[in-house]
Amino acid sequence: MESGKQGRFDDREVAVKRVIADIRLADREVDLLRESDAHPNVIRYFCMESDSNFRYIALELCDYSLSDYVENEKVREYCPLSEMDILLQATKGLAYLHGINIGELIILVTPPFLYITNCSPSNDKHAGRAVSGRESKFHWVG
Repeated sequence: MESGKQGRFDDREVAVKRVIADIRLADREVDLLRESDAHPNVIRYFCMESDSNFRYIALELCDYSLSDYVENEKVREYCPLSEMDILLQATKGLAYLHGINIGELIILVTPPFLYITNCSPSNDKHAGRAVSGRESKFHWVG
């Protein structure tokens, strides 16, 4: 698995998670991500593409990872949320994922991410959350 890639999907920046094309694992993860799409403390799923070796899952692009927040003082300075707020939101998201049996999978392969509006100098970066055209293609940026 590879993380940290960015791409574009329907004219928005997304995070692209590349996983080995183990059909059972990738399809299960995508199905569960679709189920969790409406929860406010869970990263949004947009679409999945595949080739003969990998599956590419387009997910909501977050400002920072939880480890960025913990390890980087500048990130903490920009962030308007208290440590308790971050812990509470992360716990709510993980509890929800655990309830739909995806929690262990996400924790093992993906670090928690922070989607925080007004957490960076460019506040308009994540203005809207509406998603249209889930079947559209996405492509790598850079």
